[in-house]
Amino acid sequence: MAKDEACQSFKSFDALAVAKALDSGSLPLTDHLDCSGSLLAEAVKQVGPRSVKVEVQTPLGDRLGSGSGAFVGKDGTSVITNFHVVNNAPVTRIRTASGEVFNARIKDVDEVNDLAVLEVEGLKKDPGRSIEFGDESKLKPGDALFSVGHPAGSIEKVATEGSFREAAPYLLQFRPQVGRQIVNSAMDFVIKHPEFQKEAEERVMSHKLGTSTPLWKGNSGGPVVDNTFKLMGLATAMDTIHGESNVVTPASLAKDLMNRPVRQFEFKYERPSEFQKDPISTGVATGLVLGAAYAFRRVAAPALGTFDALSAYENFSTAARDDLYAPRSTYLKEGALDTIGAIGGAMSLFARSRGLGLVLVGGRLLTRAATQFMPGDPVMTGVSRTNGDSRPPLGFDF
Repeated sequence: MAKDEACQSFKSFDALAVAKALDSGSLPLTDHLDCSGSLLAEAVKQVGPRSVKVEVQTPLGDRLGSGSGAFVGKDGTSVITNFHVVNNAPVTRIRTASGEVFNARIKDVDEVNDLAVLEVEGLKKDPGRSIEFGDESKLKPGDALFSVGHPAGSIEKVATEGSFREAAPYLLQFRPQVGRQIVNSAMDFVIKHPEFQKEAEERVMSHKLGTSTPLWKGNSGGPVVDNTFKLMGLATAMDTIHGESNVVTPASLAKDLMNRPVRQFEFKYERPSEFQKDPISTGVATGLVLGAAYAFRRVAAPALGTFDALSAYENFSTAARDDLYAPRSTYLKEGALDTIGAIGGAMSLFARSRGLGLVLVGGRLLTRAATQFMPGDPVMTGVSRTNGDSRPPLGFDF
């Protein structure tokens, strides 16, 4: 194997970078090219394909925030993350190591331990994609822990390394100054929402793992693994004053949520079309595009055919990749439709075949326009407890 093939390229940051970021608000990431086979580089190699970026948006596509997560489950089609990453988010998507983006629905949550299981749409089943769970109870102070995630909104994987400190209640993982902030935040919340007093108290004292592994905003929900690259927990919170004491939710609690015999929450979703979301803008834009394409069809057809040719190339190139998370047929189907439009564009250049070419280009354009009126991405419209309790899930983040 060539030396460069054995090297691992990734981004990272350390405690000093966190200290600077606490002052400036911007986290400096460092590019690494590791050819020595370090444990951190191996963590990126082993865990990177099993971790995801979790993106939350409004129904109209406005960004609300992002976090991290990891593939779990027997089919590799579920993702575990922190509940506060997806709480109150109408639209949830996950971005994989391949760059593919998939819609996701919240399947169930653990409101006290800040965990959520997502069901991802459009993935091909792959049990080997799921991260392997470890036993965090065997950790000893000083044992190495590695995080892999997407802090600061990074598209690329970012890895950090540190060590395990101790298992203790959430409140006791921080210095007294931070602990007082947590208590005050909880008290303010309970004053406004006394019906959640029990859950708030349980969250403050929930079981957590303390680590020196550097974390930043956006790491939440991402996998934290040991030196065998088994899941020890999910990155959950950072020390926002000193940046030294960071908190991980144990993997055993995530496993308990996944293995619940009965869901505690039912999340409701609808699939509104783009037209239903914004009928005026969508209708006008679609009408203008179709009208202009017809009025200037002699010029528009070749241009649209060129666009379809480029799109076909992209889809067929994607289908040929070995790192896909979606079925290959997804891209082959789109590539075939694009090819029809590309052929039509070429045929429209010649008088003898222009009529058929215009039909092919127009047909492809209509199939694209039709998607604006078909059921779209899943949008969360409500949530209820399965036991009949009328309260929503505990909706606050420390």
